[in-house]
Amino acid sequence: MRIGIVGCGGIAHAHAKGYQTNGLSISACFDVNAETAASFAEEFGAEVCTSEAGLLDKVDAISICTPPAFHVGTACAALTKNIHVLCEKPIAATHEQALQIQEAANLSKGQCMLAFRHRFLPAIQYLKQAIADEKIGKIIWFKNTFCAPAFYMKDRWFSNKAIAGGGTLMDTTIHSVDIFRFLFGEIAEQHLVHSQHLDGIDVEDTSILTIQSKSGVLGTCLASWVAGHGDASIEIMGQSGSLTFSYGDSIIHKTKENEEIISIEKSDGFAAEISHFIQSIEDGTPVSVDYKDGLAALEVVLPKNEVLL
Repeated sequence: MRIGIVGCGGIAHAHAKGYQTNGLSISACFDVNAETAASFAEEFGAEVCTSEAGLLDKVDAISICTPPAFHVGTACAALTKNIHVLCEKPIAATHEQALQIQEAANLSKGQCMLAFRHRFLPAIQYLKQAIADEKIGKIIWFKNTFCAPAFYMKDRWFSNKAIAGGGTLMDTTIHSVDIFRFLFGEIAEQHLVHSQHLDGIDVEDTSILTIQSKSGVLGTCLASWVAGHGDASIEIMGQSGSLTFSYGDSIIHKTKENEEIISIEKSDGFAAEISHFIQSIEDGTPVSVDYKDGLAALEVVLPKNEVLL
């Protein structure tokens, strides 16, 4: 299978290594910055293409690793050629762009998978099974925090609304929403508050999203680029206990009677995510997280009536 990478920045390296772990090399790459593309190509042994169209003539599947505003053009062009697409989150910078990708995907023979890699983390997989097994009884609420002293985001494209579509909501809360949907199903209601502390940016740098699943589970998703210290964690409270996971550590299972520490395999999720993508293509079976999941998550963090121009 010939693999292409569009956008050769930091996240592209994680994708490339994920393909390598699964026994595939990168055939071709493209980036608007020729130096970035050349450096990536040298590291991964890929051919540098001088245009996106040229790359699409040489590959069977691609990873889209560009900023959100540029997803729509690449995804639609690839899907029109029946090329399989693994698109980084969020699916797009606007609701309108996401609908364009949906239309192209519906008409394509190519798979269109969203890179919600957290679903493939061993810890998240464990939490899903524990919930299904009712290890902590009926679920009451879910809390997910992604925050850090990331003041440097002020000078990155992540804080440019025209390119990113939003700030912390599009950067990390989009993952929180997908984790919640993966664990508890569709979201029935959401409420959002956010604020801006960094000067010179036109997006939120801190946000709190509250959500409720159709089954009644409440959720809180907190995100910030200006927190005093980092916190990446999940806490799930049930009627007979709780499960807590701090990214990179073990899972703690508490009940009224005792506390159990469950060791979890360390993983960044990229190799497992790409394994699923490749296996689905080879088997001809639908991917488990597709453009519909990307659109559903976007509609929670970016209401349909909000215009980002």
